Amino acid sequence: VSKILFIIELNKLRMDTKSHIQNDRESNALLGYAHHEAWQHLANALAWRCPTKTLLDFYNAHVSARHLDLGVGTGGLLDKCAFPIADPVVVIADLDEKKLRFAEKRLRRFHPAAYNINMLKPFWIRPAGFQSIALNHVLHCLPGDMQSKGVVFQHVKPLLDHRKNSIVFGSTILGKNARHSLFARGLLLAKNASGVFTNNRDTVWDLENALKIHFPDYELRIKGSVALFVGRI
Repeated sequence: VSKILFIIELNKLRMDTKSHIQNDRESNALLGYAHHEAWQHLANALAWRCPTKTLLDFYNAHVSARHLDLGVGTGGLLDKCAFPIADPVVVIADLDEKKLRFAEKRLRRFHPAAYNINMLKPFWIRPAGFQSIALNHVLHCLPGDMQSKGVVFQHVKPLLDHRKNSIVFGSTILGKNARHSLFARGLLLAKNASGVFTNNRDTVWDLENALKIHFPDYELRIKGSVALFVGRI
């Protein structure tokens, strides 16, 4: 079943990215990202038990006409989500320069501004005044414990439009005290050992405490091994 799902997802992604291919180097990069996203879709469904469709529905419920995406990766969710207007303001940011440039090209119909940043350090994006900021599958990749990762909330709050009901929303894979399947536990061990994840100590309670510190109003729910959160200013 996993192999069949992988082939289906890979073929979908090949079709989605076919129009972007311009030369052999770009073709190889696209194929690599297509494989990466296909495996992500499988892991979301089979390991973390929070399918990509759930994440996309979460995006659709919270993305705004003026949106900042932190840790955008390859931009898969932004590429497929439903913005509330036809011509949104979209800004993307990531530490990985190659993925950032790929996402910028993939999302070029929105003319996104792209920033290469380390979100654990203070940063500024002009013009700010975002109505939504996304942190999708970002926190579990950041070094440190959830208390130190919470500084990201401190950094993004000044970028929100405080005149409106602006939000920060996102998802993160929990490490500790979560109901992991055997497959998920094995994958967590491998991801943490390789340094891709740093979430062995991440708990839902620590995430809730971080949200409480920075947002007077917040929502938090669990889907499989994943915490979905919203913070409102």
